[in-house]
Amino acid sequence: LMTTHFTGNGCWLSVGQSVDTLKATTGFWYFRDSSAPRTGNAEYHSGLALSMNLDYEKFIDSRFAMNIYKLAGAGSSPEEAADPSGTLPKAFTQTAMRTVLKANPFYTEAWYTLFKQEPQDLMGATKMVDEVREALPDGMGIRKLWKTRKYVPSVGRGDKNGKDMLANHTREYVNVLCSVILENALKQEYDYKTFQWTELMSWLKSESKRNSYPEPQAAYQIAYAKAQGTDRLKRTVDRGFKKAASFYRDENNALNAPKDVDQEEMSFSLDALCQALPKEELIPWMKNMVDTCPDGFKYKPKNKKETKIHPFYDTLTKNYMSLADESEKSRVKTEMKDASDRILELSQKKKGDGESSSGRRRRR
Repeated sequence: LMTTHFTGNGCWLSVGQSVDTLKATTGFWYFRDSSAPRTGNAEYHSGLALSMNLDYEKFIDSRFAMNIYKLAGAGSSPEEAADPSGTLPKAFTQTAMRTVLKANPFYTEAWYTLFKQEPQDLMGATKMVDEVREALPDGMGIRKLWKTRKYVPSVGRGDKNGKDMLANHTREYVNVLCSVILENALKQEYDYKTFQWTELMSWLKSESKRNSYPEPQAAYQIAYAKAQGTDRLKRTVDRGFKKAASFYRDENNALNAPKDVDQEEMSFSLDALCQALPKEELIPWMKNMVDTCPDGFKYKPKNKKETKIHPFYDTLTKNYMSLADESEKSRVKTEMKDASDRILELSQKKKGDGESSSGRRRRR
């Protein structure tokens, strides 16, 4: 849904969706001349609104430039004209797309066309994401871009609400572009040295904090597993699980978690391993932990009627059920409920024992 907002000071366009994120939303695309990836997804519509908001004349210039580029690559078929990057020299396409983006940094098709000319592995993706973020600053940076907008008497520059909306739309638009670029990079094969994975890990950790979509976090987990070594991470999880299993042999400890077991570290290591190891290796390893995990390491009492799941068991079951078949998912869900009920019953029983032995004396 593209909406035009009018005020006494000016107007601006916004794009809104009611259910999915911007990345997952699709809609009819107004220009039928694009064969770029994801044409029709909402980042195209958001980019259109943002480019018109920033500078309508530059938006028109960028459209002309893109069409001239496509005409330069026109061959004997409409398909070649729609995607000239396959017939034109790589260096020419790179220069043309950067020229388009200099006039209009919100030209979605230009970003995706440029990325197709670059190395599409994780190393190439990091450079491309840096280029996107440099061209499209978020927060206060987009307000500076707004100030460069050419003043049109009939439209104005827009008021404070328009600036805030522009900043919010830009932040989301940038996150989508960066997420899609990393998503495509994750589909590629990697053959990096350990020091390269370490460099990627540092960069991806920063990107995952800036971006609300899951792809940067997934890429960071892969880099973390590759840099640290999957055997080392597996030992971390196995060592913590072995300590927990030993701790819960005494039923008196059934309601307490072992303090010397770092569940956060175990959980993160498991998440990273699930991104880096093959499915056939993960399933039997995680199934053994699911089947032998003590009840006290699964849940703790939250109140009289509810329990709270422990961090590691939560991570373990989510990852395992994402790989398991339907019958196994059903079995694990049943077992999770039974374990929760047992912990709640044990908690109530212990409270009952305490109350029966600690009655008050009556005053005479």
